[in-house]
Amino acid sequence: MTGTGRDVAERRKSSAAHVRAILDNTLDAVMAMDADGVIRFWNPRAEQTFGWGRHEAIGESMIALIVDEDDRERLRADLARANATAGDTPQRTEVVGRRRDGTSFPLEVTITVIPDDPDYRFSAFARDITERKRAERERERLLSEAEHAREQAEAASRVKDEFLSTLSHELRTPLTAIVGWIYLLRGGRLDDPARARALDALDRNAGAQAQVISDILDLSRIVGAKFRLEVRPIQLAPVVAAAIEPLMPAANARGIKVQAVLDPKAGLVSGDTDRLRQVVWNLVSNAIKFTPRGGRVTARLARVDRNVGLTVEDSGVGIHPQVLPHVFERFRQGDSSNTRNHGGLGLGLAVVRHLVELHGGQVTASSAGDGKGSTFTVTVPLLDPSAAVAGDRGEGVSAATDEIPEDAPRLDRLRVLVVDRDAEVREVVSRILRLCGAEVEAVDSAAAALTAFATSVPDVLLSAIDMEGETGYSLLRKIRGLPRDVGGAVPAAALTAHSRTEDRVRALQAGFQMYMAKPVHPLELIAVVAALADLHRHR
Repeated sequence: MTGTGRDVAERRKSSAAHVRAILDNTLDAVMAMDADGVIRFWNPRAEQTFGWGRHEAIGESMIALIVDEDDRERLRADLARANATAGDTPQRTEVVGRRRDGTSFPLEVTITVIPDDPDYRFSAFARDITERKRAERERERLLSEAEHAREQAEAASRVKDEFLSTLSHELRTPLTAIVGWIYLLRGGRLDDPARARALDALDRNAGAQAQVISDILDLSRIVGAKFRLEVRPIQLAPVVAAAIEPLMPAANARGIKVQAVLDPKAGLVSGDTDRLRQVVWNLVSNAIKFTPRGGRVTARLARVDRNVGLTVEDSGVGIHPQVLPHVFERFRQGDSSNTRNHGGLGLGLAVVRHLVELHGGQVTASSAGDGKGSTFTVTVPLLDPSAAVAGDRGEGVSAATDEIPEDAPRLDRLRVLVVDRDAEVREVVSRILRLCGAEVEAVDSAAAALTAFATSVPDVLLSAIDMEGETGYSLLRKIRGLPRDVGGAVPAAALTAHSRTEDRVRALQAGFQMYMAKPVHPLELIAVVAALADLHRHR
């Protein structure tokens, strides 16, 4: 061999030794295989990773030696794919690896074709990715928890906003009727029947406001641990009967049959008579409110094991499965939309749960779904024998303390259409406008308003936003879709108890020219109608 030939051979030998040194010291398990996948090279890291010594591994099938049986076909396909592409692209895959002791672990394998080498057709770099997979799972868990926390925060914020909006509505609604009737009573223009209706309305709406405030204060005291019970041994049957009795007129008026099946010998419990009566009143009034005309409500009291059990069952609207787990939560309602059919703050059942738990009992709810009624069950522990020996409101207008001034705008022969689901609001608004000479037609729904339009186009439209079945927004969209000569351009004002900025913006964007948040002063009401009338005349 010439000197030059020996030099080339030496360089090749040195290069091969250098490559082998690199492969022996790399952090990856490195293998080389022939065309059949038989191991021809096995570095020290492969010995540490898989537990097979170099002399044990060489001559064995790489796939059979280090890969779990379920993943072997997939790796064979990768080898075939790498061979077919002649090494253009390394084949990287994740499989379940297997050690000599039989334990398995996640393994990443990168296969490359070695061109023009008769002994080594494939090289494989294998890496134990157990820690990486653990880190990925932990990252996914943290991301999932963060997403869950974000969703909970958004839900809490949404519930709070809905509650505040509903609270505003439930307080402003009775206030509208109260201040409106006071205004008319002070004016001295009501006949005897109207005065009687005014007093009844004042009494009902004051009671509604008192109930709202009472629920809020009760819940606040309970949550703040400032709630005290006047506990003594009591029989629950008389308490249940006393709670149901004042609810009977409302039930009878709607043709709802209320049946009480009470066992007078159910047993003594230790409790606060007034608070347990409040629990029963809330449950039964809730059942009546959500039961349609002609339905039924049944209250049963009996001993259940070592407890006294009260069951209130109705044939009402039922509870949606998604709502059912949340019915006893504060500020949660099954329907908080503008078209909800029932009033209330969503606090009554939260108060019930807290009061029952303060008595050492439990309350549960069940329902077969929408339209299939619901059942609420309260259980309170029996008293130890030895110890024994020892209620939908609409929207309205505000009160004034003075007469309509002499210079108040006249509305003579102005045709005004008032749309509101609350009869008392319709009456008081109509009376105020008629005192100024307006011709008023009042209806209770969007459908009735469209019918009125077909009969006679008004000069001014006053519409509530919250109504059964259809909102004031959708009503106005339909009206604005009519030709101009049949009322499509009628001036309109929104009359609503919702007073948030977004409510005002939405009303104006929907096509209302003006927005009145309740309670509305009668003089403001008259001024708005007069301004809309001027707008009508100049169109």
